[in-house]
Amino acid sequence: AGLRLGHAVARKLLGAKRRPTALLAINDDVAAGAMWGLQKAGYVIPRDFSIFGFDNMVLSEQTTPALCTVDHQVETVATAAAEMLFKLIETGPAARLPAVKIPPRLVLRDSVAPAR
Repeated sequence: AGLRLGHAVARKLLGAKRRPTALLAINDDVAAGAMWGLQKAGYVIPRDFSIFGFDNMVLSEQTTPALCTVDHQVETVATAAAEMLFKLIETGPAARLPAVKIPPRLVLRDSVAPAR
Protein backbone atom coordinates (compact mmCIF):
# COMPACT_ATOMS: atom_id res chain seq x y z
CA ALA A 1 0.00 0.00 0.00
CA GLY A 2 2.88 2.38 0.77
CA LEU A 3 4.34 2.12 -2.72
CA ARG A 4 0.95 2.91 -4.29
CA LEU A 5 0.44 5.84 -1.93
CA GLY A 6 3.89 7.18 -2.80
CA HIS A 7 3.15 6.86 -6.50
CA ALA A 8 -0.10 8.81 -5.98
CA VAL A 9 1.83 11.48 -4.05
CA ALA A 10 4.26 11.79 -6.96
CA ARG A 11 1.38 12.38 -9.39
CA LYS A 12 -0.01 15.04 -7.03
CA LEU A 13 3.39 16.74 -6.78
CA LEU A 14 3.66 16.90 -10.55
CA GLY A 15 0.25 18.56 -10.79
CA ALA A 16 0.96 21.24 -8.19
CA LYS A 17 1.05 24.89 -9.29
CA ARG A 18 4.16 25.50 -7.18
CA ARG A 19 5.94 22.20 -7.47
CA PRO A 20 8.17 21.43 -4.47
CA THR A 21 11.75 20.30 -4.91
CA ALA A 22 11.75 17.83 -2.02
CA LEU A 23 9.54 15.26 -0.34
CA LEU A 24 9.80 13.95 3.22
CA ALA A 25 7.65 10.82 3.29
CA ILE A 26 5.96 9.22 6.29
CA ASN A 27 7.98 6.03 5.72
CA ASP A 28 10.43 4.43 3.33
CA ASP A 29 7.72 2.57 1.38
CA VAL A 30 5.91 5.81 0.52
CA ALA A 31 9.24 7.49 -0.33
CA ALA A 32 10.18 4.59 -2.64
CA GLY A 33 6.77 4.75 -4.33
CA ALA A 34 7.14 8.50 -4.89
CA MET A 35 10.63 7.97 -6.24
CA TRP A 36 9.36 5.32 -8.63
CA GLY A 37 6.49 7.53 -9.80
CA LEU A 38 8.73 10.53 -10.39
CA GLN A 39 11.32 8.43 -12.23
CA LYS A 40 8.57 6.88 -14.34
CA ALA A 41 7.56 10.42 -15.33
CA GLY A 42 11.12 11.11 -16.47
CA TYR A 43 12.50 12.98 -13.47
CA VAL A 44 15.94 12.30 -12.03
CA ILE A 45 16.36 11.82 -8.29
CA PRO A 46 17.93 13.87 -6.67
CA ARG A 47 18.58 16.33 -9.51
CA ASP A 48 14.88 17.18 -9.98
CA PHE A 49 13.44 16.07 -6.63
CA SER A 50 15.05 15.18 -3.32
CA ILE A 51 13.32 12.28 -1.57
CA PHE A 52 13.65 11.46 2.13
CA GLY A 53 12.11 8.50 3.94
CA PHE A 54 11.55 7.45 7.52
CA ASP A 55 12.22 3.99 9.02
CA ASN A 56 15.54 2.89 7.50
CA MET A 57 14.01 -0.30 6.13
CA VAL A 58 16.10 -2.67 4.00
CA LEU A 59 14.24 -1.24 1.00
CA SER A 60 15.92 2.15 1.53
CA GLU A 61 19.30 0.67 0.59
CA GLN A 62 17.89 -1.10 -2.47
CA THR A 63 16.25 1.83 -4.26
CA THR A 64 18.07 3.62 -7.05
CA PRO A 65 19.38 5.97 -5.90
CA ALA A 66 19.68 4.72 -2.31
CA LEU A 67 17.15 6.50 -0.09
CA CYS A 68 18.10 9.01 2.60
CA THR A 69 16.08 8.18 5.69
CA VAL A 70 15.66 8.51 9.44
CA ASP A 71 16.48 5.46 11.52
CA HIS A 72 14.39 5.53 14.68
CA GLN A 73 16.31 2.50 15.98
CA VAL A 74 13.43 0.06 16.44
CA GLU A 75 15.63 -2.70 17.88
CA THR A 76 17.15 -0.38 20.49
CA VAL A 77 13.71 0.94 21.44
CA ALA A 78 12.31 -2.60 21.71
CA THR A 79 15.24 -3.73 23.87
CA ALA A 80 14.84 -0.73 26.20
CA ALA A 81 11.08 -1.37 26.48
CA ALA A 82 11.66 -5.04 27.32
CA GLU A 83 14.22 -4.12 29.97
CA MET A 84 11.78 -1.64 31.51
CA LEU A 85 9.05 -4.28 31.54
CA PHE A 86 11.32 -6.77 33.30
CA LYS A 87 12.21 -4.12 35.93
CA LEU A 88 8.51 -3.40 36.50
CA ILE A 89 7.85 -7.12 36.94
CA GLU A 90 10.69 -7.34 39.48
CA THR A 91 9.91 -4.16 41.43
CA GLY A 92 6.15 -3.86 41.01
CA PRO A 93 3.96 -1.44 39.07
CA ALA A 94 4.53 1.44 41.52
CA ALA A 95 8.24 1.64 40.65
CA ARG A 96 9.41 4.90 39.15
CA LEU A 97 11.66 4.07 36.24
CA PRO A 98 13.88 6.69 34.63
CA ALA A 99 12.91 7.98 31.20
CA VAL A 100 14.86 6.47 28.34
CA LYS A 101 15.66 8.69 25.38
CA ILE A 102 16.79 7.10 22.16
CA PRO A 103 17.51 9.73 19.53
CA PRO A 104 16.78 9.03 15.86
CA ARG A 105 19.72 8.70 13.51
CA LEU A 106 19.98 10.45 10.16
CA VAL A 107 21.07 8.09 7.37
CA LEU A 108 22.43 10.06 4.44
CA ARG A 109 22.47 8.27 1.11
CA ASP A 110 21.99 9.44 -2.48
CA SER A 111 18.36 10.60 -2.84
CA VAL A 112 18.87 14.16 -1.56
CA ALA A 113 20.78 17.03 -3.16
CA PRO A 114 21.29 20.64 -2.06
CA ALA A 115 18.47 23.00 -3.02
CA ARG A 116 19.00 24.88 -6.25
